[in-house]
Amino acid sequence: MINNPGKSTERVQFEKIQSKLVGIVSEMGSQRGRNRRASEISAYLYLHKEITQKQLIKLTEFSAGTISTTLNSYIEQGFVKKEFREDPRTKKPKYYYSVVGTFASNLSTLMKQAQLFLPLIAQKIQQIKLKLDKPGLEEKKGYSKLISFTKNMDIYLQEYGNLMQKLQNTRKRSKDE
Repeated sequence: MINNPGKSTERVQFEKIQSKLVGIVSEMGSQRGRNRRASEISAYLYLHKEITQKQLIKLTEFSAGTISTTLNSYIEQGFVKKEFREDPRTKKPKYYYSVVGTFASNLSTLMKQAQLFLPLIAQKIQQIKLKLDKPGLEEKKGYSKLISFTKNMDIYLQEYGNLMQKLQNTRKRSKDE
């Protein structure tokens, strides 16, 4: 795609930069436990004002099913909107997808949603810990990994809670000024 001899130098440079940006966003998403494909699709949505499924398939080389499922999920979450209208070039009707709101507003929404689920996650972790306290499980395969996982989750949940508190305090100070 990038090494096409018929493309202008500017176009090739643009595609290289776009590819690097998408790679960075995808890597950041996967490091935070997000599906890498979903991260890549959202990166293209942010980089393009609007985009069609066909364009996303061409850019990502993902299946139509993966693109469709991800876009529908984003629409349900209110992150993406879908608009049916005429293509200005071909004059044929197409569905166009675009991000609703800004990156910052969407990040804020995601953080609020995460706050709602954190108590549920903490509760599940506690249930797992109670089950792991049963005698004789120490000898079972994977026991130490589960113990390590629950400890790491405790740390993560505590750190995330602290971070959310700091963000809320920062917002309150900003509104007061």
